[in-house]
Amino acid sequence: MRGSDLETRRAFGSRLVLAAAIAVLPSESSTPEVTSVDPPRAAHKSEVSLKIRGKNFAQGAKVSFSNPGIRVLEITASTTTELTVRIQIAADAPTGKTSLFVVNPDDSEAEAPFEVAGGTTKTAAVSGPASSAGERFEVYNLGDVASILQSHNKIKGTLIATGQKLTYEEAGKEVFSTSLSDIKEVGANIIPGLNFNTGTFHINLTSGKTYNFIAGSLRPADTQSIVDSLRRTIH
Repeated sequence: MRGSDLETRRAFGSRLVLAAAIAVLPSESSTPEVTSVDPPRAAHKSEVSLKIRGKNFAQGAKVSFSNPGIRVLEITASTTTELTVRIQIAADAPTGKTSLFVVNPDDSEAEAPFEVAGGTTKTAAVSGPASSAGERFEVYNLGDVASILQSHNKIKGTLIATGQKLTYEEAGKEVFSTSLSDIKEVGANIIPGLNFNTGTFHINLTSGKTYNFIAGSLRPADTQSIVDSLRRTIH
């Protein structure tokens, strides 16, 4: 046998061995699994942070719900075994059991139970003095009108609206609290003459004080959603 034929056979045989080895290697793509969702339920008109635990959560994994009244606002992938998902539940979301889905970029998915309960939710997702009940919204406090478009160097806090009062906290400490009856107006900030919505909103009190905020996500749609929710709570 000529040397060139022998080398060709050896090269071909090496390719076969390599192909066989590749064929038996386990796939890098693994199907996600969900072992727990905390909290497992939330109420209408609430904004809640869920801790989804399991395994094989890939970078870029998405979360969705079969209930059309549940909106996913933000997803944070801590590890391959835990996802933090901030959701908002509409006032008219169907009540009862639904399904939560974790979907990896390769379209493999895991399903887990979730529930929309009636009434107001007890949100254990955000700690603080006023964590007993009510609607909670992550926001930046923009201060006075002069700083209305300056969200940099601001501390993210939480607006908490209960049936009796509105509280604003930063790092778990209360910054201010006011009775709902002392709130004169909640509305979006519009630049006069231009009819331009700044994506921020104000809370005017009967005392004359004004507080300006922007949604923690910095998305105008989320800011408007907070305004709508606060108006429903106040009135």
